[in-house]
Amino acid sequence: MLVFIFLSGIFSLNTVSRQENPELAERWASIQTVYPGASPLRMETQVLEPLEAKLREIYELGEIISFAQQGFSTTVMEIKDEVSPGPSIEQVWSQVQDKLDQSSFLLPPGIK
Repeated sequence: MLVFIFLSGIFSLNTVSRQENPELAERWASIQTVYPGASPLRMETQVLEPLEAKLREIYELGEIISFAQQGFSTTVMEIKDEVSPGPSIEQVWSQVQDKLDQSSFLLPPGIK
């Protein structure tokens, strides 16, 4: 039995395809915003909340975490594991870009 398992393992090593540099899907992204002079509370209410509301409309996004500081904020998002790599992930990132474009009208002037 042990010999059979060993031979099966050797056979599968020769038949399983391998890539020298496999392409990995990017499942995480971050957005940084700069609003000079804004307090962390103002960053949260005027920048992060509208951005997060738009991003949460995308079903394929899992966790969305945001941090606010004086005049600066960061939003980190993750694509759910059930989204298959390849074109599906590219479509999700395209949706994220569309939502960011839509939310730019909701943000105060001076945001970078």
